[in-house]
Amino acid sequence: MDESHSFCWDNHFINYFFYLNRKITIMNIRKVIFAGIITALIGAMFGLAVTQISGREERRKILLFGGAAVGFAIGAFQESVQQQKKLRDEEYGDVDSWK
Repeated sequence: MDESHSFCWDNHFINYFFYLNRKITIMNIRKVIFAGIITALIGAMFGLAVTQISGREERRKILLFGGAAVGFAIGAFQESVQQQKKLRDEEYGDVDSWK
């Protein structure tokens, strides 16, 4: 492979990397973290409720942190999917013909 192809390939890779980086930074990270924190609080409350219902007080911390972690993951994922849908709709137009 000569140097001209290698250089062209490197430029294409770098341009694609910056394109992906721009797409990621357009997403509002503060909204994603805020949604994750709110659902983590809800998940922690579910963990406490499960602790009370099951009567296993010795597992309170495990269920509390487990519920918070699952809640954060679900909330952050859901918010990022919503923001990606908004970006897609702005970029390609409204593709959902049922609305």
